[in-house]
Amino acid sequence: MSTRSTGTARRISLVIAGVVIGSMVPAGFAGASTKPPSHDDYVERADTICSRTTAKIDAAVEDLGLSPSDDEARDAGDRVVELLRTQVDKLRALTPPRGEARRVGKVYDAVERAVDRVEDDPESLFDEPSPFTRAARLAERYGFEECGQG
Repeated sequence: MSTRSTGTARRISLVIAGVVIGSMVPAGFAGASTKPPSHDDYVERADTICSRTTAKIDAAVEDLGLSPSDDEARDAGDRVVELLRTQVDKLRALTPPRGEARRVGKVYDAVERAVDRVEDDPESLFDEPSPFTRAARLAERYGFEECGQG
């Protein structure tokens, strides 16, 4: 290998090392300065997401009454399923308080099971007890004021 190609190889190696190190440092600083939210802050953020979803769900089912047709129930169920899946994705994207990830995960898992049930049987959205009863109970126990209350 000539001196010229060795020098070029060394410069390329240094540039690659600089790019790798440069991309790692900001990530390290970001992780070091980010701390999990308090329980109250987390609840407030999650409840904001849930409140927005509840308003959209209310609009989707507002005029159905207690005995919707099969088509109406299916359409409302599809819309509710879509809205709730989006809500759960947003909630799971929040960083939970330290030591509480498992607990909030159980709430979101219960919501997803209820959503699956509504997706399989849209008319179950109008069942008593609701497919969301367990999720609502877990949400209330956790301290949510909007999530699980809609």
